[in-house]
Amino acid sequence: MAEKKIIGIDFTHHEIRLAQVSYSRGLPRLERFAIGPIPDGVFSGGRLVEPVRLAETIKDLLRGYRFNAKRAILGISGRYGVTRMITLPKMTMAQTRDAINLQLNQYVPFPPADSLYDFKSLRELKEEEQPSQEVLLVATRRSSISPLMRVMKLAGLNLVGIKITTLASFGLFEDLYLDAEQAVAFVDVRESVTDISFVAENYFRLARSIEFGISNLTERLRLKLSLTREEAIEHLYKNKIDLMESYRPSVDLTAEEGSIDQAPPDDPDGIRDPAELDRQLGLVKGDDTVEKQVRDTVLRAMGQFVNELMRSIRYFESQQKRRSRVGRVVMFGYIGGLEGLPEYISEQTGLEVTIVDTLTGVESGLDSADEDELKGKEAILVVPVGLAAEAIKKKKIELNLVPRETLYRRKSFNAMKFAVVVVIIIAAVLLNIYVERNHELSKFKDEETSLQAKLDTVEPYYNRATEFKNHIQKIESKLKGIVSLAALQPPWPVIIDELGRIMRDSAWIDEMHWDANGASWEIHGYCVGTDEMQRLIVNFWHSDMLIITEVGDLDSDVESDDGSLGSGFGGGSGMGGGGRGASTPAPPGPFDSAAGADLPAGFGNLPPGIELGTVDPGIEPMYKLPPGGVTGMEIEFYFRGQQYIYPIRYEFGFDGTVNQAVMQSGRDMFGDLAYLAGGGAGPAGTGTPDPTVPGGVTPGTTG
Repeated sequence: MAEKKIIGIDFTHHEIRLAQVSYSRGLPRLERFAIGPIPDGVFSGGRLVEPVRLAETIKDLLRGYRFNAKRAILGISGRYGVTRMITLPKMTMAQTRDAINLQLNQYVPFPPADSLYDFKSLRELKEEEQPSQEVLLVATRRSSISPLMRVMKLAGLNLVGIKITTLASFGLFEDLYLDAEQAVAFVDVRESVTDISFVAENYFRLARSIEFGISNLTERLRLKLSLTREEAIEHLYKNKIDLMESYRPSVDLTAEEGSIDQAPPDDPDGIRDPAELDRQLGLVKGDDTVEKQVRDTVLRAMGQFVNELMRSIRYFESQQKRRSRVGRVVMFGYIGGLEGLPEYISEQTGLEVTIVDTLTGVESGLDSADEDELKGKEAILVVPVGLAAEAIKKKKIELNLVPRETLYRRKSFNAMKFAVVVVIIIAAVLLNIYVERNHELSKFKDEETSLQAKLDTVEPYYNRATEFKNHIQKIESKLKGIVSLAALQPPWPVIIDELGRIMRDSAWIDEMHWDANGASWEIHGYCVGTDEMQRLIVNFWHSDMLIITEVGDLDSDVESDDGSLGSGFGGGSGMGGGGRGASTPAPPGPFDSAAGADLPAGFGNLPPGIELGTVDPGIEPMYKLPPGGVTGMEIEFYFRGQQYIYPIRYEFGFDGTVNQAVMQSGRDMFGDLAYLAGGGAGPAGTGTPDPTVPGGVTPGTTG
């Protein structure tokens, strides 16, 4: 981004003026200013002969007044340049430049090889038959500009523009000439020359330089009073000469102080002769006094100035073919040493005269001390402030006399600098990324070291856990086998409890056989009495868990007096066998079963009074004693059956199955255990039918 501040530089042969301007809130802003002398011998014969000394002077001023901008724009007096209005056919900017190149020797008094020029198309002219344009051409000598460019470089400044001062001053006073009915002449009184710019119809029209400046006055004073140049300037500014003294009406004074008579009635304007006025004031004793000679010298010089000014005004009006007439004169520069200057010029020319005493259109950024120092110097700073203000407001400096090759080279150099800056920025970014990543890497390494220390602490426990894991993996298959076998086992506690509930007090079991899955069973035992036998059968019949599918031979073993057993009775095929012992009569009568009873094979008939399906045996404790607490033979008779007088016990054999719901509940319980142990079985209630497994369900499979 371009620097938002710039330094305007204007100098004469003996004085340099600097102004630093920035851009703030849409207005130029004056931040710094400096006015300093140029050492004698820097310029000689109107040419710069010691650029190094001039550069050092500029550097001293920049340091002393705390300038901080690096860009600069330089103004050169109109006597070193040419401004000319030319008319060309309407064409592009490139074509216009080519046309000027071809006819440059017709427009400027310099050799084309030593000429620097720039132009600006002001407006299109429609009065001509062919469309044409009005072009403002400015030019100067290359040999005059080169030393100044070297000075700027030695002073450490980046020179971005060179303009003729006549084109830089009036930009601050747009309110004075925009839409004005008459033309305005801007008069810059410089050291040895006065530059005049004419503006009409909102455009610059003409620039003229006249050989008159403050040096014309100071040199005459120096010679008249035998003073140095600096003393002559100080005398002029300290003892201001009132140019309008002889034009003012007289006033009454006391006799002691001298008196001035009132103007005679026949003099309507009240104007007195200057010499007569001096005599009345008592300032001189004769016509040859020094004060009179000084005043006459100044008035004579100012008369020459007014004559040259009016000659330039008439020339401008003639160039405009009387279409534009000058109505106002705006004066700035070295004008502070003359009292009544605007009234004097107005009296001599008949025009409205304005003296610049403030920098209009520029915002002040000075502190209070600098503000006080600025008072009375505004007119001298118009050119440097105007140069900087125009450059800061516009992207491109118009009518710029800096060599084009320098601008192009600077643009190329700026592009190269931009590329270098971009490379440096990228390198800085990459370096920053590298530093950040390196820092992160160091941080990660520190964390890695810390984690490794923790891992070293945990490693023995991990190794031990690995050993346990490997051991468990070795015995896993065995554990799964055990769990799978356990899952196939029936619920023995439930089955045994049910069997205990069914058995009568007078019956006991001799043998039991269960298959591998517990789905079928065989029971062999003995019972005392046929009625107890029948009741035992009824208990099995009413059981929802143990289901009788077949009853074997029922044999009676009779114990004789000598202890031998009688032969068996009744029977069919099955577990029952032949009688063991002496022959004994069979129990009386056949069994009468309940009508319509669906008995298993081998049941025979139930005793009288017992109906299958209606008698609920209930739960009675085994080995219950007879009522009344009798002992001895009565107890024996009770167990043998009271209908017999000798001991008899009946042998029985039952086959049956276990209810599948009971078997499944056992498998579900162990299946959950197998599932939790990782045996591969599913949760309870997820078995699938399997015709090869008793009960029809494979434990632990999904149904």
